[in-house]
Amino acid sequence: HSPPTHVTLSAVVWSKDGQQLENERRFQIDSNGVQINDEIRVSDGGVFRVRALVTETGRIHDTFITVQIFGQFWRSFRIFFAHFLSLSEPPQVVQLAEHFEGTEGQEATLKCFAKGVPQPLITWLDPNKRNLSSVGGYVVDRNGGALIVSRVRKEEDSGQFTCIAQNTAGEERRTTTFVVLRPPRITSFANKSFDANKESLLECRATGEPTPKLSLRRDGDSRELTAGDPRVTLTTTQEPNEETLLSLRLSQTRREDDGLYFCRASNRGGVVESAGHLEVRFAPDLSRTPATVVKTWNLQPINMTCVADAVPNATIRWWFRGQDLSLSPIGSLYTIESNSAGVSRLHVNSRSATGSAFRDIFGQYRCEAFNSLGADQRVIQLEEAFRPGAILQSTQHLITPTTITFRIMAPSFDSGVSPLPAPT
Repeated sequence: HSPPTHVTLSAVVWSKDGQQLENERRFQIDSNGVQINDEIRVSDGGVFRVRALVTETGRIHDTFITVQIFGQFWRSFRIFFAHFLSLSEPPQVVQLAEHFEGTEGQEATLKCFAKGVPQPLITWLDPNKRNLSSVGGYVVDRNGGALIVSRVRKEEDSGQFTCIAQNTAGEERRTTTFVVLRPPRITSFANKSFDANKESLLECRATGEPTPKLSLRRDGDSRELTAGDPRVTLTTTQEPNEETLLSLRLSQTRREDDGLYFCRASNRGGVVESAGHLEVRFAPDLSRTPATVVKTWNLQPINMTCVADAVPNATIRWWFRGQDLSLSPIGSLYTIESNSAGVSRLHVNSRSATGSAFRDIFGQYRCEAFNSLGADQRVIQLEEAFRPGAILQSTQHLITPTTITFRIMAPSFDSGVSPLPAPT
């Protein structure tokens, strides 16, 4: 009958009783065996050795075949050595990493490659020694050797997984450690309020495995905050509850420190950011008030503006000659409008004041702003302006074909408005 054909043999060498056989009239050798022609003799018996390279395994096999010749002879005799040659090879795991990493809640793949004849099938066991071929949430490629964990879980999947390669010649077991990463999670980064010129503290807490690295940055700036400013102290500590704490301490908090800060936590499992606001409280500051002298004439209405920067927002009041103008009745000479941006406008309806009453609106008005941290005030002088005097002199200075330039002497009385607009 025919020899097996599921393997490929090459470099075949036959020998008998220690002597290599050559192709000749009595011995015909090919890749399938050796044929003895002519009448078979008792001396043709003995120990035949065949050495061949099995292409599928890349290994050289030696097989010894004992042939006994009895009283009856044949004209020819053929030995198919493939029937006697063992073509199976025990499994050998050739590729399995010492450890794999997977992120909790995500998919992960573990790979195990093995060789052998016939090709081994792969079985995976989890840390609890369960055969994962029949466990939900896991997919085992028995031919390719891959294990897919559809959703990694910290408690169930951390530990040693076992790869088992099996065929008819035996099995081999190898273990690998599966490390489950927990992506960082910021557990606390709260908004904080502190008084100017005092110490302030921002704290960011995060968890994760491995321990996350924490950093801070200002809104609008991608650079990480460092302790280059002598006022700034940055410290990282590990809390007993497995939280990592990053502290930003400012020894003397300034108004410009106010703003949005971002805490960033990162490890091999991922990156996350959270925002927190540092509010700097300070007493009112009226330095942005646009004018301290305001003028009007001919019963024109007047607007005086007071701008207060403050945290918390300031309460603004207007005073004139010891009177709190916020207590003026509606529809009176004075109207006050304020908004949440710290801007307050005092409208003086001078047309409602005639004669000597009109003269009484001029003088020093006081804008006062206050909150729980302090107060500030500005004095705004309201003055009357008049029509300017007559031009004293006008003379021609320069004449060209298209223009005439005059020299004009301004009036001696500037109308109370300074600087006086250029005469035209």
